[in-house]
Amino acid sequence: SRGCVTCVVLNAKNDFEIVYKNNTFIEPINRYIAGFLAFREIEFLVKEYDTLKQNGSQFMPQVWLIDGNGVLHPRKFGLASHFGVLVDSAVIGVAKNPYYLNFVDQTVKDDHKRQKLSLGKVGDQFPITNSSDEVIGVALKTSSGCKNPVYVSIGHKVSLNTAITVVLKCCKYRVPEPVRQADIISRQLINQ
Repeated sequence: SRGCVTCVVLNAKNDFEIVYKNNTFIEPINRYIAGFLAFREIEFLVKEYDTLKQNGSQFMPQVWLIDGNGVLHPRKFGLASHFGVLVDSAVIGVAKNPYYLNFVDQTVKDDHKRQKLSLGKVGDQFPITNSSDEVIGVALKTSSGCKNPVYVSIGHKVSLNTAITVVLKCCKYRVPEPVRQADIISRQLINQ
């Protein structure tokens, strides 16, 4: 299926003005397999990084927000981590859905629903742990008008606390602006 990869760089000091944008239409060779998104999409993300580096290096972000998981992943190496390692940059994974719930029992799923209801104000969060009780991410409330959190995790070269702070500072709505703007632009192009 045809897709569109959009790289958007925003100026956080100027109300998230778009300072760089590039879109590439893609035809993924590999089909989507849960847990292996990076193998389907990583080459396209790295190409966008390379294009930015060559054509707009003055806009290179201090930190990348990737629409996908970092260490909040069954193998602790999701798309955001994979990208960060390949480009040697600070990366944060931001997922819109709790992918990890596909790999846990019903008790954990029920606990997740209960904890989600306890998120009252912006910045409220609860940790997500793996089977070894290691914190691998957080469910984070980013907007007062939204009942669903986003799922934030370390991608590469950032701490979880830094990731949370950056995501909160980048949110006007539920999804951080870099990810939200890339989604909006990609959808508009695909639907044309």
